[in-house]
Amino acid sequence: ILKIGADMELKRLIVRGVPKAQKRAKFTNRGGFIRGYDPSVKDKSDIIAQIKMNAPEKPYEEPLNIIMYFEMPRPNSHYGTGKKAGVLKSNAPEFCDKKPDIDNLMKIVMDSMNKLYFRDDSIVVAVNAIKYYGESPKTEIVILSIKDRYDFIIDNPF
Repeated sequence: ILKIGADMELKRLIVRGVPKAQKRAKFTNRGGFIRGYDPSVKDKSDIIAQIKMNAPEKPYEEPLNIIMYFEMPRPNSHYGTGKKAGVLKSNAPEFCDKKPDIDNLMKIVMDSMNKLYFRDDSIVVAVNAIKYYGESPKTEIVILSIKDRYDFIIDNPF
């Protein structure tokens, strides 16, 4: 159980649209020169366009916990057909255990927030994320301030 105090929340952001994953860097060889590029530039700029209006005047400098909720679109196979078209099947899963991988979803969000919400992503000392199915694909981001280690307590289930 994650315990969050009301005074810890700094920002809550929503990025509308299907969550995108960070793509692997690509390399080309032109005229004997190897050039690298980031194929996720457009996806990052789409995220930045949605979150920059709520950015703090100065990037945060204190230790942070970032919580990310990735609401993925349901595939058509989760819905009935014929008379039950559009009705969610009773055995449709709640959590998305398909691609994209959660670490790549987190990476593109963190890269997009860097320099805008925090001076460097090294000040992010804790991250929580969940990937689930829903009707309105989006990414929700919660930024929490951590003053000491007791601000971030997860009860050990063992």
